[in-house]
Amino acid sequence: MGGLTKSQRLWCETLLAPEERKRRQVFRRPTNADQYLVSRALLRAALSSHADVEPPDWRFTADKHGRPHIIAPPGHAELQFTMAHVDGLVGVAIFRHFRAGLDIEHVDRNIGWPLPIRQVCCASEAAELQAMPLEQQRRRFLDLWTLKEAYSKAIGLGLAANFPSIQFNFVNNEVHLAGDRARSWNFVQKIDTDGYILTLAINGPAEIRISEWSPKEI
Repeated sequence: MGGLTKSQRLWCETLLAPEERKRRQVFRRPTNADQYLVSRALLRAALSSHADVEPPDWRFTADKHGRPHIIAPPGHAELQFTMAHVDGLVGVAIFRHFRAGLDIEHVDRNIGWPLPIRQVCCASEAAELQAMPLEQQRRRFLDLWTLKEAYSKAIGLGLAANFPSIQFNFVNNEVHLAGDRARSWNFVQKIDTDGYILTLAINGPAEIRISEWSPKEI
C-alpha cells in the first residue's frame, strides 16, 4: 500500500460514507488510519465498478460472525465481497452467486516458535509439517493458515471456525480440501513480488481476474 500523499487521502475520503470518515479519526496511529481509509475506499470503488452506484452510497451490515454484506441501495443483494488486509496491503474480492473468502499474510510474519500447530492443524497436517526441514515448516504453516482463514470466511464462520477440523491435502503442487465438500471448492494461492501470500477460497468454478488498485491524486 505504501505511504499516502495528502492528495490521495483527500481522494479516498470522497469515496467514504460520513460515518466512515468520522470513524477514521478514532485511529491514533496514522498508518492504521490510512489502512482503514484505503480498505473502505477500495471496497466502495470495487463494488461501484460492478454496479451503477456511487461509492459513498453503499451501506453495509454484518451477521453474528462478523461477515459483512450489502443492505443498500436495494437491488444489489446478489453482489457479495470478502476482504483482507495486513500492514502494507489491502485486498478485496467481489463475487456473485457463490461463496468466497480471501486472506492475506506476509511470508515474514512473526508467528513465533514453536509454531502454534495444535491451534491450526489437524493430525495429518501436523505430521506432514513436522517431517519437513525446519526452513520449510514455517512456509507450509502459513499456507495452511491462510487457506483455513479464507475457507472459514467463505463459509461464514470466520475465526469461529474450528481450524483443526478442516483438512487440506497438498498433491503435485495443488491444494485440495479433504472431506465430502471437497469437490465444490477451489483454492488459489499466489505470492506477489513483495512477499505477500494471497489465498482465495471459492465455492465452485469461477473466472478470476486480479488487478492492482492505487488511490488517485486530486
